[in-house]
Amino acid sequence: MIPKSFHELKDLQFYETAICVNFPTEKNDAYNSLLEISTNKGNEQNIENLISKEFQLDSFVKINSNNVTIVIDSQNHDYQLANNIIRRVNETFKDNKYVTVKFN
Repeated sequence: MIPKSFHELKDLQFYETAICVNFPTEKNDAYNSLLEISTNKGNEQNIENLISKEFQLDSFVKINSNNVTIVIDSQNHDYQLANNIIRRVNETFKDNKYVTVKFN
């Protein structure tokens, strides 16, 4: 069984009766995936708040592994602004992330 969605991961995490020998491994993998999803959602919200406070811009943030994609709602497509946002977002992480800024 390969969980594909958040709900499938949650179902697998709380599934009590298992016939499969690999169930403990699958359950552990599901838990780790849920933990990563939860951490990423928290980081996404923190980055959106950071951009709103420091740059006074609305944004949408998506984190996938080491990639951070930021979509800024602005008519002004400024390279300097994008570079400042990338630098500021990278400061919030311990390890370097590949940050992409797009303007809507």
